[in-house]
Amino acid sequence: AEALRTAIENSSDGLALLGAEGQLLSYNSSFRQFIKKCGGGGDLISDAVGPAVKSRDAVVESLAKNLESLS
Repeated sequence: AEALRTAIENSSDGLALLGAEGQLLSYNSSFRQFIKKCGGGGDLISDAVGPAVKSRDAVVESLAKNLESLS
């Protein structure tokens, strides 16, 4: 488990672990940089997609549909 955690943290890809309702449970430094660059914040994946993201509403809607399909 520790080796996987280290690999995720050191990945140059932005990775996040979400709860069933889209809660950001854990994420790596690359995902943290994404949140910062797009002006996002908060406890939900939809909040991480900030106003700097082009077509933000469509992205948030897509995230919601994908989360719903997983439950």
